[in-house]
Amino acid sequence: MKKLFFSWFFSLLSMISLSYLWHGVILNDLRNVNYPHWYFFLLLLLVYSIVSFIMTVGFNYSNSNKNGPFKGFLGGAAFGFFLYLVAFTLGVSFKSGETKHVVVDFIWQMIEQGIGGLVVAYVFSIAYRIEAALE
Repeated sequence: MKKLFFSWFFSLLSMISLSYLWHGVILNDLRNVNYPHWYFFLLLLLVYSIVSFIMTVGFNYSNSNKNGPFKGFLGGAAFGFFLYLVAFTLGVSFKSGETKHVVVDFIWQMIEQGIGGLVVAYVFSIAYRIEAALE
C-alpha cells in the first residue's frame, strides 16, 4: 500500500512541477487563464491527482517488473497522448491557434505524463528491491 501512495504522490508532484515549468515559466501561458489562478491550480491538482492515480494503479496491475521504468515512461506517454486529445477536443488546452504551438504542446504533454509514468515505475522498482532485501 505504501508503494502505491508514494508512487502516486511523487508522480503527481513531478507532473504538476513540469506543468508549471512549461506553462508558467517557459511559455507563460498562465497569463491567458480567464479565471482566478487559485481555481486553475485547484483544477490542475484534481486532474493530475486522477491522472497519477490511474497511472499508478495501471502500473501496479500491469505486472511490469522487467523494463519497468521504460514501460512506465511509454505507458505515461500513451496516457499523455490520450489526455491531450481529450483536452484539445474539449477546448481546455492552451492553444494559440498556431499548428507549431499545438504540436510542441502535444509532445510536451506526452513527455510530462511519460515522466510521471517513469516516476511511478521507479518508485515501484525501489519498493520491489526493498521488499526483496527484507525477505
